[in-house]
Amino acid sequence: MMAMAQHYDAFISYNSRDRAQVETIIEWLEQKRGLRLYYDRRAGMPGHLWVRELGEALDGSQAAVVCVGPQGFSTWQQREICYALERHGRDDAFRVIPVMLPGSEPPLSMLKLYTWVDFRLGAIDEGYLGVLAAAIAGEPPGLEAQRAAHDLRERANPSRLARLPRRRRGIFLWS
Repeated sequence: MMAMAQHYDAFISYNSRDRAQVETIIEWLEQKRGLRLYYDRRAGMPGHLWVRELGEALDGSQAAVVCVGPQGFSTWQQREICYALERHGRDDAFRVIPVMLPGSEPPLSMLKLYTWVDFRLGAIDEGYLGVLAAAIAGEPPGLEAQRAAHDLRERANPSRLARLPRRRRGIFLWS
């Protein structure tokens, strides 16, 4: 018997060493926005080929959220990114959304070509979480999310931002 295909709003790709920060994002997106997300904790039903499950989850998602953390990319995360970029290459409606976690550096890969959501200025903030939720839905963020993101940038330590080379200051969605 063939299993029913699962559908997700987003596939969450991250290095397991950055799990604590990513779980904060996942929890907010699921509880506050009701998004259906696929991530490694959802995988692993006994008797299933988990590699196939990852591919099916990416195929059944509307977007891939690629979390770039201070630990860099794991080997499996690099494979997920390749698959997501390939999927985007054949399906323009599929979105690849890099998310810069606190303490991270911008990726030196194809991901640098995409507009990212940048949490490097501080804690994982509801303003940018709103921007991320809108990006997953394929919509511009609402005015409230834009204001919250702007307020965060205004409160950020300007000397920390100034120390970042211009190419590493980040690209803010709808800033």
